[in-house]
Amino acid sequence: MKRSFFLLAICVFLLASDREVYTQSAAVAMRPAYTDITDQASRGAVLMKLAGYSSSDARYRIFNGTSQYSCWNPLTGTFVTSNSYSSGPAVAGDATSESLFWVVWLRGSNNSTAATYRDRLGPDYSVNYQSASLPSSEPVTSPFSLTGKLKGSSVYTLDARYVILAWEGNTFQSVSHSDPVTGDFAVVCQSGVAIDRLEVRALNNEICAGISGSWTISSSVGEIVLSDVLEVGGKEVRDHKVLLYPVPAGEYLNISGFSGTEAMGLYNLAGVKIRDIAKEEVSEGMIHTGGLPSGVYFLRGSGRPDGKVYRFVKQ
Repeated sequence: MKRSFFLLAICVFLLASDREVYTQSAAVAMRPAYTDITDQASRGAVLMKLAGYSSSDARYRIFNGTSQYSCWNPLTGTFVTSNSYSSGPAVAGDATSESLFWVVWLRGSNNSTAATYRDRLGPDYSVNYQSASLPSSEPVTSPFSLTGKLKGSSVYTLDARYVILAWEGNTFQSVSHSDPVTGDFAVVCQSGVAIDRLEVRALNNEICAGISGSWTISSSVGEIVLSDVLEVGGKEVRDHKVLLYPVPAGEYLNISGFSGTEAMGLYNLAGVKIRDIAKEEVSEGMIHTGGLPSGVYFLRGSGRPDGKVYRFVKQ
């Protein structure tokens, strides 16, 4: 009996060692020093990092008592005002391993910088799961605005919402987000702060563009062109011999380097899962991408020890 238990324990250990173990958690990875709460349409954002969830089916709110920020739902293209978790945005990416994504909002009914992130698991979304208090951020009391317009590219198109980060040296001072389609944006900053860099990121935290300058008063920064370069390859590709081609993909995407027995998911630029990839598609090395709109997409092989995602462009 003891020998059988010992052998079973060894098998469990060997199986577990093939995958990275994540501690169950929800944490705020980035929040700016200042947050604009001037009116209900004021824009804000935080970068969330989730890991080790028992399910990837989770929805969230960011609230303060009975008030809340109106968080953007990429699936519906709306800002959520309901306080029902079942009506809220879905957690992006795969939180059962690790997920990093921007939550963007309008100030809504929460006229304070104090707030808490909280999510619940489906299908009922009835029981609180993970919570994280947002780090302190000062309200903007004497504002100046940096306005501009994003120009889309073949890689980063304007049918998505992008996060605009304002930096003073290494200090993350203010944040806003662009309008889909038009690409217009306005970042509200605190007077006395000298902004020297604007950075554009996708909701999955991909850096898409950036410009440098020196701004202390309301100004137009002009047009920011989103990158048309997608890095294909990298250390994780070389180490695990993963290949995705052609670039850009057309009707099909050819893949190699995956086992064909592992679960995989296809995600869009906002980190929302589009569909699960059938094991037959993986083993045959060909994924049908013909029905996808043009843009950037991601594959995640959940059985891979590095937990990486692999990018590709759909023509």
